[in-house]
Amino acid sequence: MRTLDLDRLAACLSEREDIAFAVVFGSAKDGTVGPESDLDLGVCFRSQPDTEELLEFMAEVAAVLQFDSIDVVDLAKADPILGFEAISGRFLCRNDRARTAELCSLISREYEDAIAQLHRVA
Repeated sequence: MRTLDLDRLAACLSEREDIAFAVVFGSAKDGTVGPESDLDLGVCFRSQPDTEELLEFMAEVAAVLQFDSIDVVDLAKADPILGFEAISGRFLCRNDRARTAELCSLISREYEDAIAQLHRVA
């Protein structure tokens, strides 16, 4: 097992103007990873990054953590169930509190709708 410095990552993300908020979720949300683990990072970008910008962002996160197995989820485009799982994790930064509240509210409502739809189908 290895411990990732999520406080260091939080400090780095807090300085980025292109990020409204970021949250770590999944098995590594406490910062501990095993040999087969990855880090799931949900991010709300202030504007949609292109592929190159997203790859640069992932490389920066990997460099900060000295850990390469990172999955980044764009929360503005995420499936409602995955989005809800993400916002139930550990927030690393809230650079834009209004956008954070707005998107978390939307994700929660969409999650409730998705779960209700699943119950109707079952």
